[in-house]
Amino acid sequence: KMLRSSISLLICVILLVSAANAAAPSTFGSAYSMIQLPPGQDTVLWDYRTTTYSVLSYFWWTASFNAPTSCKQDILFSITVDGDNIPLNISSKTLSGEDFFTSKTWGHKHFGKGSTIGAVYSTMRIPFTKRMLITGRPTGCVPNPATVWWMARGIKNHLPSIGGVPLPITARLRQSSIVNTKFKRLEYVNLVQTNKAGAIWHTIFEMVDTTSPNWIEGCFRIQGQNQKNPTVIGTGFEDYFQSSFTFSGGEFQFPEAGCLHGCFVNSLALSAYKVHDQDGLFFDAGGFTYSWRVGDVTNSIGEKCFDQGTPAGDPHDSVISVNVWYYEW
Repeated sequence: KMLRSSISLLICVILLVSAANAAAPSTFGSAYSMIQLPPGQDTVLWDYRTTTYSVLSYFWWTASFNAPTSCKQDILFSITVDGDNIPLNISSKTLSGEDFFTSKTWGHKHFGKGSTIGAVYSTMRIPFTKRMLITGRPTGCVPNPATVWWMARGIKNHLPSIGGVPLPITARLRQSSIVNTKFKRLEYVNLVQTNKAGAIWHTIFEMVDTTSPNWIEGCFRIQGQNQKNPTVIGTGFEDYFQSSFTFSGGEFQFPEAGCLHGCFVNSLALSAYKVHDQDGLFFDAGGFTYSWRVGDVTNSIGEKCFDQGTPAGDPHDSVISVNVWYYEW
């Protein structure tokens, strides 16, 4: 009996050690220095296959272009996982909210820009279970190949989380983009609309063009499909991005939010970001809508963010660009 018990215990220990080793995190990665990307076409940079749950956890790039900076050059990376038909489109704008060529650097733990010439990075978690395909192409008026430096790394057997809450193993990163689109005054703009469970993670919002500063009164809302009324998550544009009184403090970059340019009273064009890393926005099955309004209205005693009421000031039609990263499962 003692021998059988010892053998059984040994087998259990071996199985536990094997299971632990099988689930142990491990790093994978790839990098290129001075690879040439021809204009007008997607070049495959990395075709990675796996049999275990994995996440892309780090991405960085910079580039040199044989063209004037006025061309607004950048590199558009497309990342497709597990055969998805719609790739994730990554560029300096969609990650950092700034052009590839800028006069400043900035960053936080998730996104940033470490040089006036590119050096854009991301630690955004992109889960997959079978295959990850990364391609790249120069954008802007680039008549010649671009010279690109890039690095990408990931972790096997690593479950990403938001605010300490592990995401389901079926969670996949999604992207919702609005590019230079004009909306009417007081119009609701659906930034994300899905019929699945999920979580909002990161928003880059750029006011491109307007003729009245009262657009900034617009509230942010989120509403589950089973909710009767939306939840107000931003009592004004600058409030949502963790500032107040029309960004009276100017530019700032916090871990969870920031304003990158145009951050002053009566601004008609600016760029800001918000990360729901510690402040998770989760919704269960049935889906949700995440929206912003072009200006907003007040009731009879001056309270704002109602559906009907008196316009707060005189908001005008506005052109915006928005990129939202979110998970759904």
